[in-house]
Formats: sequence, structure tokens, C-alpha cells
Amino acid sequence: MTDETANLILEQLRMIRSEIRDLDTRLINVDERLESLETNAQGLSYIVTTAIGSIALETKQLKERVDALETGS
Repeated sequence: MTDETANLILEQLRMIRSEIRDLDTRLINVDERLESLETNAQGLSYIVTTAIGSIALETKQLKERVDALETGS
């Protein structure tokens, strides 16, 4: 193999290595964003669950009050 061919191969390998580093950086960024989304989804899940519980309790209390008004107690 001539020096010119070896240099071309080495240059291609350097470019591939650089692309792999860029891809690795992008994957790390995607992973961080995914973790952030998961955290936000958990927070939203807590808020929704709390809101549903509150609405259910208020609905129950309203039904009890309406029943009390209807029965006259």
C-alpha cells in the first residue's frame, strides 16, 4: 500500500471517528431530554391524579348536600 493510499484511509477513519463522536453527543442530549420528559410526565401524572381525587371528593360532597336538601334533613 502506498503512502497516499494509507493517508486516504487514515483520513477516512478520522472522519468516521469524528462522526461517531458527534453521534454519541447527540445520543447523550436525547437521553437527557428523555429524562426531562419523563420527570415532567411524572409531575403531570401527580397533578392529574390529585385533581381527579379532589373532583371526586367535591362531587361526593355535592351529591350528599343535594340528597340532604331533597330529603329535608
